[in-house]
Amino acid sequence: MQSSILVIGLVPLSDFTRFLGELRARYPEAAVTALVGNPELRIENAGVDEYLLWGDFPSRALAAELRRRRFSLFIVAFNREYYHTLTYWKVLLLAAFSRARNVLFCEQARLPTRIAPLSHLGGAPLKVIVAWIALICVQLVRLVTIGLTHLIIFVLGSVLILVLLGIVAVDTGVAVARLLGRPRRNQAVAR
Repeated sequence: MQSSILVIGLVPLSDFTRFLGELRARYPEAAVTALVGNPELRIENAGVDEYLLWGDFPSRALAAELRRRRFSLFIVAFNREYYHTLTYWKVLLLAAFSRARNVLFCEQARLPTRIAPLSHLGGAPLKVIVAWIALICVQLVRLVTIGLTHLIIFVLGSVLILVLLGIVAVDTGVAVARLLGRPRRNQAVAR
């Protein structure tokens, strides 16, 4: 039975093209299927045997199709900016429900330097469940960390806005006081 790989790219097109080339060099014997969201993302001569268009399937039908195909390896190439997007979490759930024998998330579209041959990949169901729980926990921690970082930046920015508003109020008050306190030109100045 030929090994099959499903690849989803949440990276710019140039990075995805490079990633597909590296993947084909690493696994030349595997059938590579790329799941893309737009028909314009179909890359010629990228080493992909088949393209699936995300929009061609309703959500449940897509998950059923991926389960039916039972891929040897499900790879997600992504950038860090995607942690807090709905698309990333949809892909994570799709990977969980795909029943692929192995799942690999490649941050910054970089394959790990050490990956076992496809024939050696696989594991006991308990190991797979533990791996999924660990993966989801790590992703949730990253999401919370990003959320807290944004909250801290917002709070500090709000404090700086209050300081800026205070400076504007003081400068406006000084300008108004100077206008009201200045003698008029036609008034005689007492000597």
